[in-house]
Amino acid sequence: MLNDLRVAISFLTILPLGMPNTTQVGRSFAWYPLVGVMIGGGLMAIAMLPISEQTRAWLGVVAWVILTGGLHLDGFGDTCDGLFASVPLERRREIMKDPRTGTWAVVGLILLLLGKLVGLQALRSPWLWVLPPLMGRWAMVLAVQFFPSNSTGLGAYFRTGFLPRHTVFATVCMVAGLGVVTALTGPAVWVVLPLTLGLTLGIGRMAQRRLGGLNGDVYGFLCEVVELVAVYALGSVNG
Repeated sequence: MLNDLRVAISFLTILPLGMPNTTQVGRSFAWYPLVGVMIGGGLMAIAMLPISEQTRAWLGVVAWVILTGGLHLDGFGDTCDGLFASVPLERRREIMKDPRTGTWAVVGLILLLLGKLVGLQALRSPWLWVLPPLMGRWAMVLAVQFFPSNSTGLGAYFRTGFLPRHTVFATVCMVAGLGVVTALTGPAVWVVLPLTLGLTLGIGRMAQRRLGGLNGDVYGFLCEVVELVAVYALGSVNG
C-alpha cells in the first residue's frame, strides 16, 4: 500500500521518491486525492503569506506548475490541439502524438494559466486552495473507472492493476478532505462536487466520441479544467 502511495507521489509531483519496481501501478489511483491534498497544502502555505493578493496568486500558479512538474499542462495542451481539431479521428490521434505545439495548445495554456491567476485572487480562505488540486485528481480516478482507454501509452500503463475498490478508496479520501475544509470554511464548498462529476462526464463523453477513448493527455486535460472551474466556483461561494 505504501508503495502505491509512493508511485502516486512520484508520478504526480516532483518529489524525488523514485518509482518502485511494480507492474500494478494502477493501484496508485487510490491515493491520487491524497496527493492532491499534499499539492494543495503547498499552495495553502503560499496563500497564508503576508503579501498582496495578486502576488500570492502569481506565486500560487508558479508553485502549482513546479510542484506538479507541469505534467498535466502538457496533456492539456496536447488535448487542446487534438480534441478540437476539425479532422477525422485518426488525424486527431496523430496530432496529439505530435511533439510540436499547435495554436490550440498555446491559446488554451495561456487562458488556463491566466484563469488560475485571476481566480486565486478571489479565494479568501487559505483552506480553499486545497480543494482544486484534490478535485482535479479525483476526477482522473473517475475517468479511469468509467471511460475506456484508447491508448497503449502512459495512460494505459497506469491503468494496470486498477480496480473499482481503488475508486472507492479515492472517493473516501476526497470526501474526507472536503469534509475537513467544510468544517473550516462552511458547507458552500460542496459546490465543487457536482461540478467535478459533471465535467468528468462531459469531457469523458466528448473524448470518447472524438478520440475513441481516453488517454494520459485527456486525463491531464480533465484535471486542469476541473481545477480551474473549482477555483472560480469556490471564489463565487466564499468570495
